[in-house]
Parts: sequence; structure tokens; C-alpha cells
Amino acid sequence: MSYHLATYQSQLGPRSAIRVNGAAFDLEEVTAVPNYATVLGVLADWDSADKLLRNVSKDLSKETASLACEAPRARALSHGHLRGGCELCRSCMQDG
Repeated sequence: MSYHLATYQSQLGPRSAIRVNGAAFDLEEVTAVPNYATVLGVLADWDSADKLLRNVSKDLSKETASLACEAPRARALSHGHLRGGCELCRSCMQDG
């Protein structure tokens, strides 16, 4: 399963996100790794992070696909919160 890293603006400042199936999720929340709150933290631990993020993306892919009518357990971020929003999301590009 492929994934993309992104940065979004939270009330606490810039944070990292993982994008899977068009949905974005806060990386610290879905991995429980405090250093992954920023993309720089993820990159500093890339050898371990990539393996973990591949597994997380598989889980999120199944969850978002099977729960189309329900809110997934991990809170998805709205497109507007992602920096460069439409550049990161093909569906946004098509909408606007």
C-alpha cells in the first residue's frame, strides 16, 4: 500500500500527516510515536519509520475502505488543513 507524507496546520502549529486513499491522518496519533509529530522527526528515523508507515497505511487502507459510511477509528483530517491542500489531493484538483 502506498502512502504520502504531508504537513498540516493544527492549533498547536505544523504537524505531520499520512495520506492513504485520499484521507489524511495525524502521524503521531496513528503511530503513537511522539517524534512523528513532524515530518523532520519521521525523516530522522526513516529506516524504522518507513516500515511502520507501510504497516499503518495497510491498516488505514482497510479501515477507510470498509467504513465508507462510518467514521474511521483514526480521525481523518479535512483537506483544507493540509498545506498545499489541492496539490496533494487529486480529488480536490478535480473539484476546483
